[in-house]
Amino acid sequence: MVSRQRAAVSTDHHSRTPPPPPRPLLPIFQLHPFLSATVDLANIDVILVGDSVGMVQLGYDTTQPVTVDDMLLHAKAVRRGAKSSLLVGDMPFGSYEISQEQALTTAYRFVKEAGMDCVKLEVDLDLPPPPPPPPSRNHRHEYSHDHHQHHQSQGGRDRASTVQAIVKGGVAVMGHVGLTPQAISVIGGFRAQGRTGVKARALLDDALALQDAGACAVVLECVPAQVGKVISESLEIPTIGIGAGPHTHGQVCRAFQLSLSGQWRCSAHTL
Repeated sequence: MVSRQRAAVSTDHHSRTPPPPPRPLLPIFQLHPFLSATVDLANIDVILVGDSVGMVQLGYDTTQPVTVDDMLLHAKAVRRGAKSSLLVGDMPFGSYEISQEQALTTAYRFVKEAGMDCVKLEVDLDLPPPPPPPPSRNHRHEYSHDHHQHHQSQGGRDRASTVQAIVKGGVAVMGHVGLTPQAISVIGGFRAQGRTGVKARALLDDALALQDAGACAVVLECVPAQVGKVISESLEIPTIGIGAGPHTHGQVCRAFQLSLSGQWRCSAHTL
């Protein structure tokens, strides 16, 4: 069995040892087996097989069309090249939202078929609830504002409970908050998140909910640097930034883009 002690992200959801790790984490969106061998030899902590493969290599405009089979194909290739980095498989849109059973089944496929050590899923606990159905003539006040608010909080608990179910099923989970590309139809495009006090607090609540559900780390995408700093300081699990400022415990680099530019460095750009 290959040892992965080098990876600085603990997949033990019972561990609450505060970060930061001794050096910054450096996850990489990794798509090619030959590149996975290269970054593995460079002692990269975490290799993330991201669903951005849909936009980078498969020609899609968003990540939404990417399927589980697409992801497993690339994850298997990366597994063949990487021997010691922690490998994280990105669960694509539509593969975990329907039920906890669906989510756990998908997570097991990433572990059993592709050899992933962990799965990542996007979590937006603050998405607006669907509009209530119109009240019937005999029950004019059945769908009140209070019912609408209850539905919204219930939706958040359902998604956090999905993370908890996967962890209890024996699969480590990395969460993803902020800009969640799979929800692009709902959030209104590729836009920065958490730019008001209320929305920043909602992101913090999302990240804390993920931690409480047993997530081993949280990706923060496209949020102001100060928000990334506050969330990173508030959590007891590592944070991984994608355009979330320099204060997260690690940064995501996209290996495909870096290999084209020839510059193997990554920038913690801020908003």
